[in-house]
Amino acid sequence: MIRYNDWEFSPAASLLITNEFISDDADTITTCHKLMITVKDFVVPSSTCGIIEDEMEDIKSRLGRKGMALILGNVGYGTSLIVNDPGETGSTWDIKAGPKPRVVSWEPIGNTASAHITWQCEVNLSPCLSNFEGVSEFNYSIIHSLNDRGYTTATKSGYLRIAQSSIEGVQDPFAQSKLSDTADRYRDEITNKFNKPINYKREQSFHLSSDFSRVDFVITDREIESPNAYPEGVVSISAPTRSRFRLPQAGESANTTISVNLELAADQPRVRAWEIFDAIVTERTKRFSGSILESRIVRDLEVSEDYFSHRYSFTMVMTSVAPLFAHMSAIGYFSPIPLNWIDWDNSMATVKANRGFANRHHIADGANPQLFNLCDADGLEEPAGYAIQEPPDKTIYKLCSEAPNPEESWFDQDAMLIECPEIESTYQTTYGRADVVQKEFDPSNSDYGNGTLIGVENPDYEVHYSDSPPVQRFIWKGRIKRIGYPIAPIGKTMIGDKVAKVVGTPYFTSRLIGYMFCLPVYEAVWNVGLVVVETPTLDIKESDPTNSAREDAG
Repeated sequence: MIRYNDWEFSPAASLLITNEFISDDADTITTCHKLMITVKDFVVPSSTCGIIEDEMEDIKSRLGRKGMALILGNVGYGTSLIVNDPGETGSTWDIKAGPKPRVVSWEPIGNTASAHITWQCEVNLSPCLSNFEGVSEFNYSIIHSLNDRGYTTATKSGYLRIAQSSIEGVQDPFAQSKLSDTADRYRDEITNKFNKPINYKREQSFHLSSDFSRVDFVITDREIESPNAYPEGVVSISAPTRSRFRLPQAGESANTTISVNLELAADQPRVRAWEIFDAIVTERTKRFSGSILESRIVRDLEVSEDYFSHRYSFTMVMTSVAPLFAHMSAIGYFSPIPLNWIDWDNSMATVKANRGFANRHHIADGANPQLFNLCDADGLEEPAGYAIQEPPDKTIYKLCSEAPNPEESWFDQDAMLIECPEIESTYQTTYGRADVVQKEFDPSNSDYGNGTLIGVENPDYEVHYSDSPPVQRFIWKGRIKRIGYPIAPIGKTMIGDKVAKVVGTPYFTSRLIGYMFCLPVYEAVWNVGLVVVETPTLDIKESDPTNSAREDAG
């Protein structure tokens, strides 16, 4: 008996079966038995009364439809072959959405009452007749490449194929077989075969075939060229640090610039960039606290955020008073950052997952077969959209400096001591504007006011010397800033080892000019006439002209 889609060939039909053993791409195992069945027979419709043509059309339609039930019994092929017929005991299933009729040749005989036909059909069977679902093939190759710095890139490429059996047995088994399972569902099985080292970045691509039975993949793992582990939640990061020592301050003070450029993973809150920058600065400067250096002053901060990507950059300039070796030690040059690759790798679980942030799937949906031809009147439906990533909640953080040692809180000084040797003369000096504006950085505060601070408007100071005792006369003028502490009025002033007295009406003004990283910043401007009654025995030294103010305010 030879029957397909409820059409039974006559007992006189001839049968030819070829069995091809199909191997995987590596040609290492047999994945399928491909049967090509050829039947030759005479077709004699049973109908009369002028409806022979309708019966002929029905025969052609039945023999041309894919995925229907096929039975070969008592035809000299051994045990009966039953394919795609759940009602028959011992039925097996075509694993490639078949059987698939390939050829029907139709040779009419006589008038319209009969024809000689040749029918050819392809059947693909599992080599183990008890398994009809799941993965049928999995192959891959590996390439390891090393760059000139010794870092490795590992590329795995291959494919996975699944069986497509019409087990549900619906009206259109071919459509159902395509939708009862999809190779896209097996991405986890693919990636689980290849463990990613914790200090590697992974890139993946998956190509799903048009019949959904095969997915070709490429998985690339690139070693991260970093001596330190990445912070959690970043895709890429660089943090160059540089310190500058310049005469005449070498050995006394230094400016250090710490820059951080990073890109966050898409599932990270944007403020996470600020957290990472703050953590790096804290780690690199924590040695100042409690050490002989005592203090560091943040002088400048620049922040850059790209609104339409996840890239950020920060640049901070810091000043400290320390010898070269002590400053470099406190900054932590040439020492590792205590971060852990495992923590970073775990934080990137969503990033390295094989479906990304959009979590795109090909879903087997029997109600929506996605099969179309000219007979389909409904046409294509609207495609499904991609998932939209909403930004996580934001939390505001503040970067604050610790209060420096009072003796190390002075900066940006500009002062001069002018000797006035002539008697009976009038000396007039002018010191220009002082209108520096600096605000505390507070991202949670949207009201900064107008930011206007009135500076010192050209304070003039006039001193008239008309006495004749043996004295030294000076005019001392300057300006200076101090962070964290007010600036007291001028008190006792030393020139060399002698006490200088103030003459005339000295000009001195001090004001709060703003906040710098949570610390108040003050500025003072002065213009003072001084006399030393006794001639100093020591030469005048070039020194800090704010000693008196420090003694009073320190």
